[in-house]
Amino acid sequence: MNVSEALKLRRAIKARKPHFRMSKSDKHGRGEIRGKGWRKPRGRHSKLRRKLKGHGRRPAAGFGSPRLARGRDRNGLIPVIVKNPDKLSSIDPKSQSIVIAASVGAKKRIEILKRAIKDKIQASNIAPKAFMDGLVKGFEERREVRQQRKKEKGEKKAEEKKKKTIEEKVKGEQSPDEKRMAEIEEQNRVLTRGE
Repeated sequence: MNVSEALKLRRAIKARKPHFRMSKSDKHGRGEIRGKGWRKPRGRHSKLRRKLKGHGRRPAAGFGSPRLARGRDRNGLIPVIVKNPDKLSSIDPKSQSIVIAASVGAKKRIEILKRAIKDKIQASNIAPKAFMDGLVKGFEERREVRQQRKKEKGEKKAEEKKKKTIEEKVKGEQSPDEKRMAEIEEQNRVLTRGE
């Protein structure tokens, strides 16, 4: 049996596999038990543990995937978590696909995807070209907004500077009598401080 046959067999097995409902999961709230998956029934009088008819199926060996198909995605590739572009050098495109970690930021994600496209490596959790186009467009929009803000800020500073220089000029234009009086006041202030 090769991998493609194992994948076909897995699809057939999973199609007839029932949804294994945990005992009394319908009685409890969503957060308490429903999200936790399967737990073996251990109750003394549990109908599910005793395998009584009409009380649901339990996970068993017959519902498992073929060994060759285990840990593979739909295309038969083994997913590998990637956190940086350097990890791509160790990936075999024929037997492995990449899954970009959730903690990876946008810039590094783009870098990883560009290199993956170049090396012809499949990405399982992302559509590379569509994702990159959206991100690049978002980056450009943000850059334009940032430049516009910077420009407005620069214009505002220039206006404030002009106002200050005008005010200083107005202050600086005093008559000779006013200048003399200001000097005398300054001298008196200095002399009275010393006493």
